Amino acid sequence: MKGRIHAVWHCGPNKSIEHFSLTEIEQGWRLRGVAMIPIADEPAEIRYVVDTDDLWHTTSASVDFGERTIEVTVNEGTWTVNGVVDHDLQGCIDIDLGWTPSTNTLPTRRVDPKVGDLVETRVAWLRFPEMTLDRKSVV
Repeated sequence: MKGRIHAVWHCGPNKSIEHFSLTEIEQGWRLRGVAMIPIADEPAEIRYVVDTDDLWHTTSASVDFGERTIEVTVNEGTWTVNGVVDHDLQGCIDIDLGWTPSTNTLPTRRVDPKVGDLVETRVAWLRFPEMTLDRKSVV
C-alpha cells in the first residue's frame, strides 16, 4: 500500500466524531487522528499520532488533549512515557487509545486474522478521559 487511507467515523455512545489517516512512512506506518468528544457536555479535542515499525509494532505515540500531552517511545521493548521508563508496560506490543478504534489496526495488520479469528495482544491502554496508561491484554 502506498499513499494514505482516510476514515471518518462517529461513535454514538461517546457522541464523538473522528478523522483518521493511515500513511506509509519510511520505516513503517503512521496513524494520525483528531477526535471531538464531549466531556461533561463540553466539546473536547484529542489529537494523536502513532508510529509503528514495518511489522506494526508501536515505536512512538503522541497524544494532545487540551493542556495535557502524553509522549510515548518504545525502544527494544522499553516503554518510556513523558521521558520516564514505565516498567509496568514492559512486554506490551501495541498502544491502544481508549476512545478510538484506529489503534485496532495495529494487531489486525500484524496478524492478518481471518474473519471470526480472535487475536490476543498485550497493549499499553490509554484510558479516556483519565489519560493514564495501563497494561492490558485484549482480544
